[in-house]
Amino acid sequence: TRPPLPISTPEAVGVSSARLQQLSAWSDGWVEAGKIPGMLTMMMRKGKLVYLHSSGHANVDTGEPMNERTLLRFYSMTKPIVSVCAMVAYERGLFQLDEPISIHLPGFAKPRVVLPGGGTEPAAREITFRDLLTHTAGLAYGDSEHAVD
Repeated sequence: TRPPLPISTPEAVGVSSARLQQLSAWSDGWVEAGKIPGMLTMMMRKGKLVYLHSSGHANVDTGEPMNERTLLRFYSMTKPIVSVCAMVAYERGLFQLDEPISIHLPGFAKPRVVLPGGGTEPAAREITFRDLLTHTAGLAYGDSEHAVD
């Protein structure tokens, strides 16, 4: 059954069908390679559904296929969503992966690192967009009593 959403062709709202076919092949490949049991991908643009693709199984034990009615749990989706938005900005040439983020966010200039004894010293270099996207920037969550937070 079709989802109760307004539907559009990808091109009518500025999305490439060819790129969506690549996305389908990619998700099918992950399932076929055994990296994940199933994947459901949906894209909306300008309030209209332009892409819906399922791969693999919702329940491996029963063989139930993944489909648009499958109920899923989402955990910690902020990082992938922000990463996708950042890559769109990158594709538009708004920043380079190896440039310091302080160019755009001055509050990140002159970072410091925490030493084992609790003191700090200047970092060897500034944090880059690549560091942020690969989660190697050394930023903490701020949810503990540790000096880093």
